Amino acid sequence: MIMPGSLPYYDSNVKNESIYYLPQGWDPVMDKDIDGENAQSTEIDTKDPRLGSAQAARRVARTIFLGSAPSVSAQMVRGIDIQRINLGAVQPEVPVSTIGDALKRLSDRLHYLNSADGRYWFDVRPNLRREMEERKRRFQNRVNTVNPEIGSRVSQLLNRGCFGGIHVFTPAADIPDDFELRLCVISPEKPHSKKAGLARGEAEQILKTRGTQPRQHQNRLIFLAADEDSIGRLRDQVKTYLAWKSMKEDVENLKLNLDVLQVKQVEKQLAGAESGLNRMVSECYRWLLCPHQAIKKDGIPDQLTFEGIPLNGSSKSMIQGIEDKLVGEEIVIKQWSPIHLSELLKKWFWDKGRTDIETRSLWQYLCDYLYMPRLVTADTLQKAICDGVESGDYFGYADGKDGDDYKGLKLGKRPNAVIDERSLIVELETAKAALAAATEEAAGASDGQPGAEDGSAPGAGGDGTETEIPEDEPAAAKKTRYYGTVKLDPHTGRMAFDQIHDEIIKLFSAKPGVTVTVLLDITAEFPDGFDENLQRAARENSVALGFDDSEFD
Repeated sequence: MIMPGSLPYYDSNVKNESIYYLPQGWDPVMDKDIDGENAQSTEIDTKDPRLGSAQAARRVARTIFLGSAPSVSAQMVRGIDIQRINLGAVQPEVPVSTIGDALKRLSDRLHYLNSADGRYWFDVRPNLRREMEERKRRFQNRVNTVNPEIGSRVSQLLNRGCFGGIHVFTPAADIPDDFELRLCVISPEKPHSKKAGLARGEAEQILKTRGTQPRQHQNRLIFLAADEDSIGRLRDQVKTYLAWKSMKEDVENLKLNLDVLQVKQVEKQLAGAESGLNRMVSECYRWLLCPHQAIKKDGIPDQLTFEGIPLNGSSKSMIQGIEDKLVGEEIVIKQWSPIHLSELLKKWFWDKGRTDIETRSLWQYLCDYLYMPRLVTADTLQKAICDGVESGDYFGYADGKDGDDYKGLKLGKRPNAVIDERSLIVELETAKAALAAATEEAAGASDGQPGAEDGSAPGAGGDGTETEIPEDEPAAAKKTRYYGTVKLDPHTGRMAFDQIHDEIIKLFSAKPGVTVTVLLDITAEFPDGFDENLQRAARENSVALGFDDSEFD
């Protein structure tokens, strides 16, 4: 019995006789997919001995051709089902599963084989899957197309949430250096893994510099990086989406001729690819890199480290998952207890001899130094100040200071605290003493002038006699110049300099007519000698920062 799978379409006479009554265009279908030396079915049989021993791929292709070629696209139901394929291709002692494997291989490889609802047929037009694969290969090495699409998807999935700004694949020079909490998404070219990865190096560069200038507010940046093991699958999904998208655009622009069923298939596949792409972006961008500096036992900040925190991919919203993880791990603080603020003030300010600090300066310290808590906004600090002052157990608050006198000092009463350059947080005992002194002064003023009780007038002694008024003493020589020298710790010097600026330099510069000059001397010594790279970097940075002198000897 001659079965459909036994017909030798590789023979030109058989092939020509078979397609004689068919429309034009079947020659390439026969030669490329169905039978012959260069056909895909022959290549599949050749590479897999299990299939080749039974010529399974060729027999399946021949069966589908004979059963489906006479059909036309206008038919409601096209092609033949798997049962009829088995009947036309199977042979004695060949398992039916071998025929099924051959059909699966053909479905993945052939250009002109179509399938829908469990039925298979050949057509003179390439199938949509093969057309998509061909287009997908066009995007293979086009990073300038794939990466922007990833960036666009990340931007769509990330709204602001608790962040003041979200920067997707943004160069360090274009990320503002201000007091806003910012999320920086690192390019997929630099993914992260538990052991290593390029993301940390990129994050460190963004953290330390903004273009050619050093970044000041380092404690306001959080980084989001792609997983190194998942980035390949993400890129492949992007290429699949772009391929289906280009097919839909070509159909709309009449560059690709498809029937109604195929157009619907393209739209369905495009929607599925887009949904899969959004899901893959959330699964791939799953690493939060949080910069941190610990404080060593000697009080000196340790080296910069990045804590890699994996995100939970099951979150409905990507930005909500990020926010929940940061708050849950206390990387970012939304509500701050006044007891924690009090402990921080004791550690960094009260124990250093200070008795008050401007609220603006404190907020700046919190934004600048990586060993400080990372608050969401200044409102979090403002609320902690109000709660702490109202309790009366932690610190006081003053609207300003005139010499040694605090203006609008409050303790045990809720203040209208603001974050500015005049408002002060006052150490608890200092605030209590200032309030007690003010109370005594007010009480003394209400009792009348001292010495008036015995009727004596100013300038008179207690017995009514005139007191002797000394003659004028010669005036002391005027002090016209001030100078001061201080040694700063190289690790905490920036904080100390800010304090010096606020309490010494501003004291003079605020007085009209005073000329203030600030000179900074830097000396670094290394017995083994500085290497060339460090010398070059120091010279270049010194020139960029406007140093008058900068030399090595």
